[in-house]
Amino acid sequence: MPRQSTRAADEDLAMFPRGVVRLTPLQGVPSAAGETLSLAQILDAKHLVAALLTTFVADSDWLLAHIPRTVELTVVADRRASLDKAAASGRLRLVRPEMATPGVQLMHTKLMVLFYAAHMRLVVTTANLLEDEWTMVHNAAFVQDFPLDPSAVFAANEFSRSLAFALHDLHVPHDIIARLNNVDFSAAAARIVTTVPTGGPRARRNMDSYGMLRLADVLREFQRDCGAAASSGAFEPDARLLCVGSSLGRLDMPWLRDLYLCAHGVDPQPLPLWKRRQM
Repeated sequence: MPRQSTRAADEDLAMFPRGVVRLTPLQGVPSAAGETLSLAQILDAKHLVAALLTTFVADSDWLLAHIPRTVELTVVADRRASLDKAAASGRLRLVRPEMATPGVQLMHTKLMVLFYAAHMRLVVTTANLLEDEWTMVHNAAFVQDFPLDPSAVFAANEFSRSLAFALHDLHVPHDIIARLNNVDFSAAAARIVTTVPTGGPRARRNMDSYGMLRLADVLREFQRDCGAAASSGAFEPDARLLCVGSSLGRLDMPWLRDLYLCAHGVDPQPLPLWKRRQM
C-alpha cells in the first residue's frame, strides 16, 4: 500500500475538531477514559512543529523536558516566570508583555497555540506551566484543532479576530499572529472573552470589547440565538453555564454582583446601585 502523505497523516492527529473541555489528571489517581488530558497528550510533541505558550509562572526545566529542541518555541510570560536562562540558551523566544495600566503589571493569560503540519491546536487552560498544576491539582483545559494550510488564506471571522487581538495585546510577535491567516476557524466551538487591567480612564477605553462587559454581550447574543432556534422548533434550549475560577483575588460583593449580571447578559454599567441590588 502507498505511504500516507504527511498532510493526510497530520489530519488524523487532529483529535479535537469539535472542541472539548477536560480536566488535568492527578498523579496516581485513575480517571475515566476521556475525562482528563495531560500536558504530554495536549502537546503531542512528537509531531509538534512550533508552539506559542503563555503563562503567569513557569518551571523551565520541567517545561523544556516536554518540548523537543527542534520545536520553534515562543513563551509569553509574566516577570515572575523564571525563563531568562532558557531564553539566553536559545531554547525559546521570551516575551515580557507590558500591560496597559502602569500600576498593574500582571500577565495571567494561560493559552497555547500549537502548530503541526496540517492543523493548529488552540488550548485555553487554568494551569500555569508548573508540574504541580498539571499533576497535583485539578485544572481545566479547552482544546480544539483547526485545519491549517500554509498555501491558503482563510476568511477571518469573529473567533479568529478575537484571538488575533488577544495575541496582539500580549505583544506576541507578528510572525506568529500572521500564521492565523492560514488556519480555518470556521468550525470554532467557543467564543473568546479577554480581560485587560482596569482602573484608569485610559484603561477603560473600548472596555465593551473586554472582560465582564464583553461577557455580557456574548451571552446576550447566545440568548438571542437560542430564542430564535427555539421559536423555529429547531431544538429545545438546554444551556448550561459552566464557570471555572482561576486566581481571582480581592473579591467583594459589588464585583460579584456585576459578574452575576453579566453572566445573565445584563450590562451593569447603566444601572444605578439600588437597581443592581434588586436583581
